[in-house]
Amino acid sequence: MIDPRTVDKLAFVHIMKTAGSYVDRYLCDKVLGRHTMRRWRNHVIKNSWRDGLDRDWTEDELRGFLALTDRRIYVHNHSVSWTEELIRDYGDAGYCTFSWVRHPGDALCSFYHWRIEQDGPPVESLDEFVRAQIDAGRPWEVPSWWELLDFVAPFSQAAFEAFLTSRFGVGVDDPNRVNKSANEGYDHYRETGEVSDETHELLEASRHMRIFTEICHRAG
Repeated sequence: MIDPRTVDKLAFVHIMKTAGSYVDRYLCDKVLGRHTMRRWRNHVIKNSWRDGLDRDWTEDELRGFLALTDRRIYVHNHSVSWTEELIRDYGDAGYCTFSWVRHPGDALCSFYHWRIEQDGPPVESLDEFVRAQIDAGRPWEVPSWWELLDFVAPFSQAAFEAFLTSRFGVGVDDPNRVNKSANEGYDHYRETGEVSDETHELLEASRHMRIFTEICHRAG
């Protein structure tokens, strides 16, 4: 767990389609840069997407941040751009690393609909997509080194509010999510039959589901 006394250096390992854009926006806009009169207390924000690069930080850039002497730093990068070695090095440098996870079925359904919004009508059904992506090593899967993170938990609005309250002493005054897809949820598509029993059984037996279940168990 993250110690409230050590939140000066933070690294957000953003797993795709896990409310990460909402978490990042809220932290940057409402928490880490909230002081207007005492700006020295605000975090230096290192987010390549906010800086207009339209890409993640490279490994060399991430390592460069470790040499910064600023007291308060927040680093954001998608999970696929982190490595186990980098996570260990950030931990050794005093950073608190954290992430959020999501039910694998919901994550896949969300990515499927987000892709439709980006690229147009799909060439495969939702069922075909989910089945093809199970344990395929995609960006929305939990990294194999997840146990090295200081904090990781299933995302919910209540869990996020508890995270902010316990770590930063602030609440949530804007629950509006960003970068949402038209996804209606994995349970909905199971009920409509758009995700078949066979695909559901494969997902339930997947490595990714086992990891998600373990994280849920540890989070209580």
